[in-house]
Amino acid sequence: MVTSEGAAGGIVVTSGRFTPDAEAFARNNAIELVDGPALAELVAQVKQNDRQLVDTSEAADGDVAAPRCPTCGSEMARRGEHAGSAFWGCS
Repeated sequence: MVTSEGAAGGIVVTSGRFTPDAEAFARNNAIELVDGPALAELVAQVKQNDRQLVDTSEAADGDVAAPRCPTCGSEMARRGEHAGSAFWGCS
């Protein structure tokens, strides 16, 4: 399907394992396979990155300090319909 649709490649993700036949097919068809252990590692990396983005130290008024936007680096805020919730948004 990847080549028939004109894509340069594809990614297939599973929480389990791939068979040797699936691995051989992927190697010959520009398909990246992500199995359960690799997926678990990716999730762990994302969780670690999230912890690094959020400064959980308390500000002078006892509130949690705002995290920085990972895209632009500006301080994020709780605004709009999500004000007061755990949602942080970038201006």
